[in-house]
Amino acid sequence: MDKVYHFKGKTTQGHLKHMTDNQAGFYSEEEAEDTPPSMKPTETKKSSFQSNFALTNSANLSDDQRTKQRGANEQENNDFEEFSIRSPSQTVGYTKPTHQHSNSYSSNLKVGPNSLTADIKSRFLTNHSVSTVDSDAEARRIAKKNEIIDALQSHPFRHLIFSNSVTEATFKKHLTLTYRGLVYARKCLKGPSDKFIKSKQVAVPDPKYPKGKTLLLDLDETLIHSCSLKENPDHIIKAKADNDDKVGYQIGLRVRPYCLEFLQKLAQYWDIYIFTASSPTYASAIVKFLDPEGKYINGILNRSNCMETKNGFFIKDLRIVKGKDLKKTVLVDNLAHSFGFQIENGIPILEWHQDKNDQELKHLIGYLIDASQAEDVRVFNRERLRLIELSDSRVEDI
Repeated sequence: MDKVYHFKGKTTQGHLKHMTDNQAGFYSEEEAEDTPPSMKPTETKKSSFQSNFALTNSANLSDDQRTKQRGANEQENNDFEEFSIRSPSQTVGYTKPTHQHSNSYSSNLKVGPNSLTADIKSRFLTNHSVSTVDSDAEARRIAKKNEIIDALQSHPFRHLIFSNSVTEATFKKHLTLTYRGLVYARKCLKGPSDKFIKSKQVAVPDPKYPKGKTLLLDLDETLIHSCSLKENPDHIIKAKADNDDKVGYQIGLRVRPYCLEFLQKLAQYWDIYIFTASSPTYASAIVKFLDPEGKYINGILNRSNCMETKNGFFIKDLRIVKGKDLKKTVLVDNLAHSFGFQIENGIPILEWHQDKNDQELKHLIGYLIDASQAEDVRVFNRERLRLIELSDSRVEDI
């Protein structure tokens, strides 16, 4: 087992490093540029594993691990250069026809009612040729686009995007991040014993009308996106500081489309809780904004309930929730490593920043309603999502 994971960390980072065997990779391409040449493991202090359940010094952070700033996220919105579907361009040159000029100007003007001079005919035929070539190029472009769409729809892991439509760039990015997170979790993470987890379990409030199935939801990039005030957020809310009730900070907030509908509908089938790697006051402020009357969200698990690796990544061990059966518990998170200890309880969702046309939550409703009827959600997810199968794939095959 790669010893890169010890739960004794103090730092936060952007994306997961993709550590497989003896080769060092990166969880995002952006991180590769900022990583120093040396990839030697960081020494950790000689402390017990239990210390990882305490709040870190950066307790005001959201669960977006790419920023160390207090309060809202201020990172760039995109981790990857956007891909675009482009057809092969074809430049058609226009060659001006040359003409033999006669000394008699009148010879070029002798035009009958149904005839064209050689000059006009030449221009007409040239323009017609250009139009034909342009039409062929457009036909090839459309054919290429349809070929990409067909390949995308038939991809064995197309189901990991729940929306009916998806661009090639979006799909590639989501699939790559999910794949790297799963491989990282399976190769590098080693969870604590059941005995230790039992000693750290926390009880969550019981819902007024229990459904018997537990739906845990991530916050950042899953239900919302927090940003700096300079980024023109849709909402600005105030959160209290964790250590001083008199001092607070502002959070710029964007709410994912269909979030309220998602909560309203699924509260009829699941007992809903938030499980975030952000600080308690940050999470509380956002939940209060999303569900001010507490109709849908029954409680919050925060950073203190996560396990932090020495690299500063937060893992959400679902065994930490007291009295909840893993056969009836799921976690929806945009980062696959978050549910790395219980992969078959996890549902990866496309990360969201500001796309107003996003429909992932809307289409995820149906999947979660079906999952709520399953005897064992782990079997349901295993057969539908096939995440273990994805993590066993070769990178060139995805």
